[in-house]
Amino acid sequence: MKKLSALILAIAACSAHASPVVGGTPSFTAVRTQLELAGCPAESDPACVVGTGPGASFTEIGSPSGAYAEARAGLGVNGAYASVDSSRLDLEAYAESIWADAFVIRGGTGSATVHVSVRVDGWLDGAGQPGGPGSNAFYALFIGDAPMFCEFDALSCGGRLAIPLTEPLSGTQVLGADIPFTYDQPFYVASYLGAEVVGGAAGVADFFHSAHFGISAPTGATLTAESGTLYPAVVSVPEPAAVWLLLLGLPGAVWVRFSRPADQ
Repeated sequence: MKKLSALILAIAACSAHASPVVGGTPSFTAVRTQLELAGCPAESDPACVVGTGPGASFTEIGSPSGAYAEARAGLGVNGAYASVDSSRLDLEAYAESIWADAFVIRGGTGSATVHVSVRVDGWLDGAGQPGGPGSNAFYALFIGDAPMFCEFDALSCGGRLAIPLTEPLSGTQVLGADIPFTYDQPFYVASYLGAEVVGGAAGVADFFHSAHFGISAPTGATLTAESGTLYPAVVSVPEPAAVWLLLLGLPGAVWVRFSRPADQ
């Protein structure tokens, strides 16, 4: 899955061991993790892939003491984490998360726009240069008129890009877009988040507790999602109480990450 940063929609992959195409229903979640040989000479060579892990809502591969990747997806939430330490510079780690849902807005006539926002939180320990070497994280949001088919290998969900591929991510960012819609007609959204450590370098890209999506109906209108999920508007800065809750929960969260068996 080495990214071709010159192509907005391309993240090329070394192999298709796991099915690269997911979706086709109004709402779904999908994740994939992968370990590859660093400096792979042929992007399409299956021999590049050391291991791959597809899933619906969570998957992980490798060992935190070497090369490791994990990804999670829930409706409205993406998470991706990748790391390589100095003992496994022969490997590269990738994590990808996708969710999709369909929306209908009622209470008006004709066409209008609705604002969506995505709050992305995480950190990179390196420069985060697209394509490496080192750590990187990236996000994109797609919109379409029909259920999405998303292809991991090409980072394409069809439709149009509402939020273009944004990288490198680090710290906290709020990404937004105004999406056109027609009242009483469904529109489809797909959200993609990826993290990677590539290029024969050690690094960490931690966006596992990361991308949260929000959407608000225009004044006087109502919005429903095919899945029944509520997507509250995203705020750019956490409230003080939320910060304290996060800090209070941090020791437990750290213990959970580093207490995993090394052979997972």
